[in-house]
Amino acid sequence: MSKRRIRKNDNQNNKERKPRKQREERVFEGELDNKQRSAFRRTKRWKNHRLHIKKLQNGLDYITHKPLRKGFTCHHLSSDRSRYQELSDELQIDLNPRSHETLHTLFSWLCSDPKIIERMFEVLSRMYILNDGKDFE
Repeated sequence: MSKRRIRKNDNQNNKERKPRKQREERVFEGELDNKQRSAFRRTKRWKNHRLHIKKLQNGLDYITHKPLRKGFTCHHLSSDRSRYQELSDELQIDLNPRSHETLHTLFSWLCSDPKIIERMFEVLSRMYILNDGKDFE
């Protein structure tokens, strides 16, 4: 071990370590704006809940059942901003980015025309039958 290394270790042993201050979790009330929602997603409470949902889903995308990628999203099923901080197993699902984007697109279409999903399912069913259940190559 070098002399420099020994001195550094000696200095560390001689100093008393101060206990770390516990950061207080921010509490948000009412409807959250985008900045507050972003801050809420940085809280320990949210991060723990996000991991809890991941474990419930066995680390799989809720829609595709493929493994969650690094950039997975914990999607809020309710668009009511006042319920954003409500953490329950029924209000959030984990999705990969592509599933999340597709879900938002389909939901916006559904809101504009409730029959669109039926028509889409009909087209997809016909495609599946005509292609013997095989994807386009």
